[in-house]
Amino acid sequence: MAQFDYASLSDEALNEDGAKELRKHMQSQHSKSEDIISKLNFNIIASKRKLNAIRDFIVTESEGGFNNLSRHHALKPLQNLISVGDETAPKIALFYFRLPFVIFDEYLLRVSKRHRWLSADSNKWNATNRAHINNAIFSWLIRCDEESKIERLKAFHALINDCGNLYCAKEEPNCKECPLYVKF
Repeated sequence: MAQFDYASLSDEALNEDGAKELRKHMQSQHSKSEDIISKLNFNIIASKRKLNAIRDFIVTESEGGFNNLSRHHALKPLQNLISVGDETAPKIALFYFRLPFVIFDEYLLRVSKRHRWLSADSNKWNATNRAHINNAIFSWLIRCDEESKIERLKAFHALINDCGNLYCAKEEPNCKECPLYVKF
């Protein structure tokens, strides 16, 4: 298959149709760098610079010693990439480098607040509420081997995202239909 010409994409070209075409192409590729980007389920409206930087980083670091970094030090090199922040870096670490990280995104925050895993006044992630959720999840995974932890963290992330999309919407949540709903 011919290599997709990322350089031909202008930032304006990454509109909805361009995003569909790019997503379709990336899903058809078998290289690890393309595969991780599709697994992360990015909004492909991001700039080509970000996509190229992530792809280049993955290709370079997968050949190098990234997997030898401690879990504690693994996120810093990822966060130094263009537009890779607190949510994207753990996704790359979990889904590509197979390092056990909880992904602290808007869905997890919303579900955590509504199910009283966090206080109702927690409007954004901070060190305290991240630590609370992280400790709870890793306590649940304490008896798992490394491979099982990674697979369960990936499944947990997918389930929270599905719950956030289907039931725990920002506006008009459908709490009574939510599989996590408990009547108090």
